[in-house]
Amino acid sequence: MTRRREMLSPAVLVAITDRAAGRKVNVAALCRNENLSSSWFYQQLGRFTRGGLEALAPRSSAPHTRPSTTPPGVVEAIVRARKDLQDEGSDNGPYYIRQRLIADGHANVPSESTIYRHLKSRGQILAQPNKRPNSYRRFEYPAPNACWQIDGTHLYLADRTRVTVVEIIDDHSRLCVASHAAVTESFESAWAALQSGFIEFGLPAMILSDNGTAFSGRRRGTISELERELAALGIVAITSSIAHPQTCGKIERHHQTMKRWIAARPPAVSLQELQILLDAYRRFYNNRPQKTLGSVHPAARWAATSPAGPDTAGMVRAGSSARPSSPTGVIKIHGLSIHLGRAWGNRDTVAYWQGDRYAVFVDDELARELVVDRTHTRQLLNPRKQ
Repeated sequence: MTRRREMLSPAVLVAITDRAAGRKVNVAALCRNENLSSSWFYQQLGRFTRGGLEALAPRSSAPHTRPSTTPPGVVEAIVRARKDLQDEGSDNGPYYIRQRLIADGHANVPSESTIYRHLKSRGQILAQPNKRPNSYRRFEYPAPNACWQIDGTHLYLADRTRVTVVEIIDDHSRLCVASHAAVTESFESAWAALQSGFIEFGLPAMILSDNGTAFSGRRRGTISELERELAALGIVAITSSIAHPQTCGKIERHHQTMKRWIAARPPAVSLQELQILLDAYRRFYNNRPQKTLGSVHPAARWAATSPAGPDTAGMVRAGSSARPSSPTGVIKIHGLSIHLGRAWGNRDTVAYWQGDRYAVFVDDELARELVVDRTHTRQLLNPRKQ
């Protein structure tokens, strides 16, 4: 038999009032018909005897106290911290809200999940069911300066003039190496950003960029001016695959953080004023704890490990060379035999190289692209056969 918490049926009410008045009631038959337990019936009879009909109204089963409930003052502090971070142009998710509450000296700071729950209940966080879950682990290089990511993005001055900001991020530490304001994305602006990074943090072993003309000529069959300058320093230049921005995901995500911080301030009226803002932003960003770094700030993460550097012993100059292929589709260059395949036999080719990276074109069509293995003279199409 089950207990009922809804309003009692008329038959049960009549039976309770009759029994309370001393009249005879067949309790067993009533409970069978109403699917009730006799002990429950007598419990309701006792409530009626003590408090009348009002005592029979359904009562809430909720506990009188909730020790785990977040105090209203803490909830208000969560909402206030989120607004303050938003006004400052800083990231304002649960992690950074919690860090702000800790920095402000609040006692019993709730967890990130609790902060998220309260923000969601107030409509300040909208569900994003299609957003990729943050359950994967990003690849990162093992040391500072092992790889820098470089990319340009645009901002607007106060008069709506569109300008470029070339940014550089250290892959290992997320350190913002440079944020350089320029008129446009070009070799000059990219090189200026890199030079400022070289002066402050030394030379990296590798530079990763997208396929923009300011950074790389790889997809156009050339070696860009920037790649030639980097090769002269022994720095390897690599690019992301076409239509695959995830490779440069750290710098792409950093653009969002920088733009949010800049947008929270009055727009700059000139490049010089914008550069002052960007310098202030770098100081803020590099010394702010980050969730992805285990609450360590980028500057400390960069300094915690000895930085890597270019392999100057393996430097090879960049350049290009025109030469014919053999009947079997092989070209000889720099003491190497690069196999293209018989389909490219007896053709005029142009080989471009930067360090160990080679690209061979026939009539502007890419015949082969490879990183040469200098332990072998013959660069076969299938290296496993060597």
